[in-house]
Amino acid sequence: MSHDKVLTQGLTSSIHPFRILSCARPKIFLVESKYRGGDYTMRRTLAVSLVLALTLGVSLVMAGQWSGVVVEDKCGAAHKAGTEKDIACIKGCVAKGAKLALLVGDDLYVTTNPDKATGHEGHQVTVTGTADKEKKTVTIDKLEMAKK
Repeated sequence: MSHDKVLTQGLTSSIHPFRILSCARPKIFLVESKYRGGDYTMRRTLAVSLVLALTLGVSLVMAGQWSGVVVEDKCGAAHKAGTEKDIACIKGCVAKGAKLALLVGDDLYVTTNPDKATGHEGHQVTVTGTADKEKKTVTIDKLEMAKK
């Protein structure tokens, strides 16, 4: 009796509800239920994976309202104080190619429509819009100065 057959027979007798099918390599086995075919398990796994992927994809892009400071993506949190020096630096960096961003706590979201935030550099604002947490971007629908 070959080594493959001994392993297969030994595992088959110890696992009653399953049938063991050996692959090309002697130590790799596919377990197939006697009650449901392997295709059913594969389909169920794919369906669950698809649902999870769609759920995670949808949850990464969300609409909402955030309060933060308008800064730029090069210096970021260094300008959150909003002093005249910070505002001048933000405007200078944007003129050199930096992108306006919204600093919410420790998270920095680059604005996809910077024209809505222009003129509010260094200010505490409340933004209503859509944020993509994966890409770290925010699309501003409405921007207001934050209430103090």
